Amino acid sequence: MSAPSGQRDSKVLVRGTEATFQLSSQVRPSRLAVDPECDVMRILYPSEIPPSVNSLKGSSSVLVVLPKASFSKGKQVAGSLAESLSLKKFRIIPEDELKTGNLKENDILLVGVPENGPPPFKMPEGLTLQRHRFNVNGRDYDRPSDSFFGVFRSSDHEKRVVALFQPLSEKHADEVARKITHYGSYSYLVFREARNEAKGTWPVTDSPLVHEWEEE
Repeated sequence: MSAPSGQRDSKVLVRGTEATFQLSSQVRPSRLAVDPECDVMRILYPSEIPPSVNSLKGSSSVLVVLPKASFSKGKQVAGSLAESLSLKKFRIIPEDELKTGNLKENDILLVGVPENGPPPFKMPEGLTLQRHRFNVNGRDYDRPSDSFFGVFRSSDHEKRVVALFQPLSEKHADEVARKITHYGSYSYLVFREARNEAKGTWPVTDSPLVHEWEEE
């Protein structure tokens, strides 16, 4: 349990599937988290598992989506990426053919920032994506040799993921596409000159085992 004055850990004995408990606090709490470090042997909720490269590699069906303007040029890189990730079943389509129903039936791999509206995922804190630049954790990347790859929870279906590959030029795109598969446990990757510059896992911010009290 967290409050402005600090954090307090409490152990609750649980027998069976439910348990009633009571905690006292001299100040108004701001946050209550159950098993925040995932120490208890249990099945995690989908929202508690950060999406990763492996989430995409294990997909049963992926739509690889390219901006219509660069569809012809981008197909080779998209094919290299799908092959490197060993996708079992995938189809490459232009962005204007992506329908709302596709987001429930497929995981999505975007090659390039979408031209028609925002991507179908919630942007994590510390990430900004633009067509010719991106910013990760306060650092700007705008060189033609820079590339970004990230995997996100779909904003339309919690059991689906949306991945985005954004090379800022074609120069190293194919080479980077073939390296991504080796970083399976990570949520995001940054490459410069086809060398990995940064990598990490998105923090879990949406768990049914966390309760936030609204400020008075």
